[in-house]
Amino acid sequence: MKTPNSLASVARLSSRLAATILASALLLTACRDTADPTTGPLARIIVTSNVGSVAAGSTQQFIATGQDADGNVVPIAVAPVWTIGAGGGTIDGSGTFTAGASAGTFANTVQASSAGVSGFASVSVTSGTLATITITPNAMSVAAGANLQFVATGRDGSGNIVSLTPTWTVVNGGGTIGGSSGLFTAGATAGAFSQTIKVASGSISALASVTVIAPAGAGALTSITITPNPANIIVNGSQQQFTASGQDANGVVIAILPAPTWSVENGGGTINSSTGLFTAGATAGSFANTVRATSGGVSGFASVG
Repeated sequence: MKTPNSLASVARLSSRLAATILASALLLTACRDTADPTTGPLARIIVTSNVGSVAAGSTQQFIATGQDADGNVVPIAVAPVWTIGAGGGTIDGSGTFTAGASAGTFANTVQASSAGVSGFASVSVTSGTLATITITPNAMSVAAGANLQFVATGRDGSGNIVSLTPTWTVVNGGGTIGGSSGLFTAGATAGAFSQTIKVASGSISALASVTVIAPAGAGALTSITITPNPANIIVNGSQQQFTASGQDANGVVIAILPAPTWSVENGGGTINSSTGLFTAGATAGSFANTVRATSGGVSGFASVG
């Protein structure tokens, strides 16, 4: 037989148990109310890379991230398949891209696909390091005292053009040359000077030959060649120095006398009439045969753009 005291104890215990159950229920409800919203199924794939551009022949890692329709990050349950759609290189199953030989921008070429959903990324392939230098012209004939402009073109191992800062020297006689400009002046001694023009950038170098012709062996001025042609110039104030070389009917480089007068014929900027220093205008575009050098009745032209 239960006493009044035991009945009171049972009542108190029941009350505490009920309070505990109620508190637990309230806590569970609160947790449910504040939980993160449930994410939806995979709706899009975002493809990103670890670098902004990649040199020809080098690698670039791409990463695929899944999102639902609301932009929440969701796992990509089926590993994405990586493919190349618009050139630029190759890619393996892990998203490692290997750039091809050609420099350029390849829009939306990297593709990652999973369960019917795809994402894309573009690739910018840049030139590699300097591997070779080519000198132009090569094996030219120059009248004693005449000037000839040499130009150095650098390329990487894939043949893409690479910018360089050339240093010019004469190593086997025949005249003198501007160390930074590449403008050669033939000496007074006639003869063939093999591999005498040298250009170097770092450890990479190239050679070219010239033949110096006695003034009596050269003819009259028949043509003028302007260097560089074409000239790629950024608009609005940037400058480019043009040089002119004269040739006789046999292609022998001779002095241009009188000195050429420079002018701009088809827009693109202005030019110093005596020095050939061109200043780009504000309008972008290609201006064909706009730079003109004239001596007597002979003219030469170059394009800008």
